[in-house]
Amino acid sequence: MNVSYAQLTDLTNMSYRTLRRRFLDAGLQPVARGQGPGGADLWDSAAALKSIFLGAKDDLDARAEKARLDRARADYQEMRNAELQGELVSQGDINAQWFAVGRQIRDSILSIPDRISAQLAAEDKREVVHKKLMEELRRALFKLVNELN
Repeated sequence: MNVSYAQLTDLTNMSYRTLRRRFLDAGLQPVARGQGPGGADLWDSAAALKSIFLGAKDDLDARAEKARLDRARADYQEMRNAELQGELVSQGDINAQWFAVGRQIRDSILSIPDRISAQLAAEDKREVVHKKLMEELRRALFKLVNELN
């Protein structure tokens, strides 16, 4: 069955311009030129309806994409608001803080030999060296805990 633009606009409530754009996008050609009512071109009804509904699918995809974009913008704005209110911390700030903590730990542990090497060198008993070394390590770790809290 063949149909004209006028019949399709009545059936679909779409404008002539919209139908023409969809037909051009789909590469649809009339099956009979000038043979319809009033000398109108005729189109294969199945091919015409297919191109119309595929075009409607594209419109739905565009609407879904716009809704997705709107949600993404809202999520971004929500994150920005949380950051401005101090509820959200940037990854860079977290990394800098952990770097500072690591540096404190390193400095605390590496300073132990300078503090107790003379005492340990003077000791002959293994147990005494072990005890002094453990005391100094515990002292350094407790100091770190207190500084970090």
